[in-house]
Amino acid sequence: MKIKLKFEEKRSLDQEEFPAVTIIIPVRNNETKLKVCLHAISGQEYPSGKIEILVVDNNSSCPPSEVVEKYGNAKLLFYRSTNSPYPSRNLGIRNAKNEIIILLDSNCIPSPRWLITGIRALQATHASAVAGDIRFYYSKQINSGHFADTLLFANVEAAIMNGGAPGGNIFTKKETFRQFGYFPETIRSNGDSIWSNNITRNGGLIIYEKNAYVEYAARGTWQFFRKSYRIGKGSYYYWKFLGYSNYKMISLSLRQINQFSHTDIKKAIKIRFPEHTRPPLVKIHLVIQIGFILRAIARTQTMFVQKLFRNINNSIHSQNF
Repeated sequence: MKIKLKFEEKRSLDQEEFPAVTIIIPVRNNETKLKVCLHAISGQEYPSGKIEILVVDNNSSCPPSEVVEKYGNAKLLFYRSTNSPYPSRNLGIRNAKNEIIILLDSNCIPSPRWLITGIRALQATHASAVAGDIRFYYSKQINSGHFADTLLFANVEAAIMNGGAPGGNIFTKKETFRQFGYFPETIRSNGDSIWSNNITRNGGLIIYEKNAYVEYAARGTWQFFRKSYRIGKGSYYYWKFLGYSNYKMISLSLRQINQFSHTDIKKAIKIRFPEHTRPPLVKIHLVIQIGFILRAIARTQTMFVQKLFRNINNSIHSQNF
């Protein structure tokens, strides 16, 4: 019976029309994971002739030319002005030859039916974008940082409920960018939050498709801390986009530090890690709190730097008159 079902599923898939798509992958010093990502794309249940892949290198010390050259439907572009995935994505979008655009992070490993599932969801609705799920996988030596990364980041469904979406697994169209604009190019983090919230605030729709999923490596403790600091810097610009005052930012930053209790973490771990009956709750709680402290520090530093620049610009402007 199982063999028959698989055969019928494959036969119906062969009879479908497959629209041409462009997959855009920004990359910076991530050749090893890019290889895995491209290999997973080549194994999709989708005609390779209908897939254009644009890998946009963003100042890698060694550009992944040899990796990209192995795939006949892939092309390597270069963005070197700043170190950020957002202008790299924008460059890929502007150079895409197809109307359907798929945004994918080089850290992600698409599941076998990721592409056809996401395309079906996009075609079946009037959504501006479809956000596929991001599922974590772990190294053999799992530590508190892996738990914290999984609990705090890349919760796609929750992000959509709040009006936005992570940008690492998105199915959309060029028309969406023509209508709502491109990614902000001057920041390193949270640009996808600004872009997606701008869509939903202006009448667009982003939907969640759990079966168009990719797998993503959870980060260990030190990588989690670095990520928290980077996210904190970017969140200043996102919160300014939302209209938050500096006072509100500081107040929210302080509240976030004690946002999760032991009970909250234990409940979340039971859902995300059902096989771990005795997780190190104290260590996980401490790592999460340190992460929020690093976010608050980065956000506050960015706030004061921006205020300093504004004061300097105002001083120069007043002197000119």
